[in-house]
Amino acid sequence: GNEQPVISSTNTTIELISIESGASVTVSGGIHFVVTDKASGGGSITGSNTDSLSIGGNFDVSDVTLGFVILNGTTNQDVTSPNEYSNLELDNSNGADFFSNLIVNDTLKLTSGTLFMPSGTNLVSNYELYGTGTVRMQRRFQGSRGWRIISSPLDTTYGDFLDGIITQGYSGAFYSTGSNPGDTLQPNVLTYVESYAGTDNQRYRTPTSTSQKVTEGQGMFVYLFGDIPADPLYNDPLPDTLDVEGRAFRGDGAEVDFGITYTTSADSGWNLVGNPYLATIDWDDSPNWTKTNVESTIYIWDPSANGGSGEYLTWNGVTGTHPGGGLIAPFQGFWVKANGNSPVLKVKKEAKTTGGSFMRKTASTDDIQSQDTTKSKEKIAGIPILQLMVESDAGRSKRTNIMFSDEAATGKDTYDAYRLLPLSSSHIEFYTLLDDGTELAINNLPFDFDSRYFIPIQLNAYEGGDPYSGEMTIKWSGLRNIPADWVITLVDNDTGTEINVMEELSYTFFHTTKTKLYSANPRYKSSSIMKKADSKSTRFTLKISTEEIESNVPTEVYLDQNYPNPFNPSTIIPYGVDTNTNVSLIVYDILGRKVKTLVNEIKNPGKYEVTFRADNLASGVYFYRLVTDSKNIVKRFTLIK
Repeated sequence: GNEQPVISSTNTTIELISIESGASVTVSGGIHFVVTDKASGGGSITGSNTDSLSIGGNFDVSDVTLGFVILNGTTNQDVTSPNEYSNLELDNSNGADFFSNLIVNDTLKLTSGTLFMPSGTNLVSNYELYGTGTVRMQRRFQGSRGWRIISSPLDTTYGDFLDGIITQGYSGAFYSTGSNPGDTLQPNVLTYVESYAGTDNQRYRTPTSTSQKVTEGQGMFVYLFGDIPADPLYNDPLPDTLDVEGRAFRGDGAEVDFGITYTTSADSGWNLVGNPYLATIDWDDSPNWTKTNVESTIYIWDPSANGGSGEYLTWNGVTGTHPGGGLIAPFQGFWVKANGNSPVLKVKKEAKTTGGSFMRKTASTDDIQSQDTTKSKEKIAGIPILQLMVESDAGRSKRTNIMFSDEAATGKDTYDAYRLLPLSSSHIEFYTLLDDGTELAINNLPFDFDSRYFIPIQLNAYEGGDPYSGEMTIKWSGLRNIPADWVITLVDNDTGTEINVMEELSYTFFHTTKTKLYSANPRYKSSSIMKKADSKSTRFTLKISTEEIESNVPTEVYLDQNYPNPFNPSTIIPYGVDTNTNVSLIVYDILGRKVKTLVNEIKNPGKYEVTFRADNLASGVYFYRLVTDSKNIVKRFTLIK
């Protein structure tokens, strides 16, 4: 009923207890309460930090506020609720199964038996103490065959970790090295060693054998073959499940050092790491990370994105395409990039949380915008963010992000995110370019600017490795914190069409891809993680300005008369350009001989003045000539001494 007694005698023992919703049982006086079978109902068991409870059967109540709970049945126990405890002990050789996130605020003690956590859940504890007990955790892979990037949350071997899925190409694998047909098969389990001398492809390394230990915090590529009807070797249809049992790497909760490296001679810095915990970790929880000479972005391969063909999702701490923001789920591997000598990447146990989605191949995440968690909202407050998304009629989509901050540089900076080459042959390339050809998934630009930004945006698309032609649409629903006086224009360089992003919602057009496919495959010799653009010619340009800047932009190229004229010894020459252009302004004498070059550089749109001094010239008539990409204008002036 809803009027339950106060348990005040130590070792009070009952067989069953059912607590109605809204009711509670109070344990008081630093005592131990024993339920030999199950506890159920919508009510709660309350008490102090000095009180404890033993449960011998299934457990399903709304809440427990006691110092210690012990699961000590003689058959397997199902724990439906609660999911949060101060201290929890498992002392049941037949184990206990949990069905949702488990949070232990202090110590999880695994005296005996196996604590089971199903796919999609998190186990957060401050410390783990082990007797003979273990943790068993699952991750489920769905969808179709292809690469996954994963990591192990438990201290185990490659054999135990990947047991149940087809592996090949190394000793002890399902198709082992040296056996028929294993001696002819490429490995499908690969790690990446940044410090290894060689190309990107040569840095991919294979386990020596299934008995090799998985390294704490290491990411790995695993190719899931699924069921291939034409090949009798591969008849393991998806979905498939990783089912791993063991102990956490760090039961004492000590800080994890990912051991990242930076090899100057290799111009690399790419490190493939992974979540080392049984719980989600928060990349944005800055006090609990050490990031020295490490860029701000994480790169997570999501095989369900891009219409099911997969793409890399990014998050730089402010914006990106990863739907969980900085939340990295258990079993999730990811890329980070070191950018200087002696880099350090460490994470403390306090960065553990719940939430996060492991990027396995399920329903498409193309319609998911970057998650607006409270922490993310606080971080991005006031920072202008522009997210563009392109969609094809083949069902593909791709996003690119542009942000504006005081920590930005016009070249590469730590909040810029590279565009990594996708692992599939069907995808859209949609990215911005730096002047040196660097391809960016996130482009961080200075918030303060006094001339127009012209941001090149490249677009290509492929289906099954072939260039795609068809109708496409660009949308820009991801506009945040854009100042009211900004003027944003999308320019189609093929058609000359200009679209006011602040007034329109989308732009539909026909596109024909004319370039060859670049994709990444860790098993190919020519594979790379990223590349630079072959050409600076792009389909689109994003023009960003302000009303004040626009008021100072002429409608056409002009060259005004100098003043004063006649002059001695100096004069001012006004000119203006209406677009980014090469500008040459040269003074000639009456015989056409060059006297002085005043300007020879690319100029942004705007009005300019340049001073010409003629201290060492004789009196007479001279000419000044303005040459741009579109015009050639000459005027004369007179020097009188």
